[in-house]
Amino acid sequence: MRTLLIGCSGGIGTAIARRLGEQGHSLIGFDRKKPADTGPVTLFYKVDLNDTGQVVNACGQLMTDVCSLWSIVYCAGMYPIVSLEEYTIQLWDEVHNVNVKAAFVICQKLHSLLVEGGRIVIIASGAAQIGSRDIAYSASKAALLGLTKSLALNLASKGIRVNAVCPGPVETPMSERMPEDRIRDYKHRILLRRFGQPEEIAVAVEFLLDPVNSYMTGATVDINGGLYLR
Repeated sequence: MRTLLIGCSGGIGTAIARRLGEQGHSLIGFDRKKPADTGPVTLFYKVDLNDTGQVVNACGQLMTDVCSLWSIVYCAGMYPIVSLEEYTIQLWDEVHNVNVKAAFVICQKLHSLLVEGGRIVIIASGAAQIGSRDIAYSASKAALLGLTKSLALNLASKGIRVNAVCPGPVETPMSERMPEDRIRDYKHRILLRRFGQPEEIAVAVEFLLDPVNSYMTGATVDINGGLYLR
């Protein structure tokens, strides 16, 4: 099975690449830098997701290089950790370019490569459900949930399943930038009293891509240790 993984070099993306590689997926990566572990990713495209032109060009090149995909996994994200007062319009646009716009462009351009029964998995965030002090981050991740549902509606007739994953706080280089008091607050509120591990998110992605999991689309999977219940 050939899978395109966007954000293959990040903390969660690396874990997903490793997990899917172990399950026999042939992985194609989109990211600004090559993954440190290049083993699972057999074909890599350097792409700045904040630059729509680069995203469009990479999609065009991929369509030339491969004839089909089993799945698209969008795992890219920008989390500046900036206060409401300090947010600029430029930063707001950059966050939405990376977190939402690139996801839309890639799915629009490449869904035709997906085989019958193929999958799209979008990694959103628990911030989409409960908000975040980083206002653009939570707004963009909430937009991803709307994108997931709309793609599911549009692609169901082609047999393509589209689902989202909402991780809670996960131990990655991104979360390590959070202030200590915020980390303590999260761990106090999480029922399991800890942050998640990237591998725990990768397990959910593997499940959503499994051909046997064929009656699930337009859904959101929460993986948050009990940070919120719904």
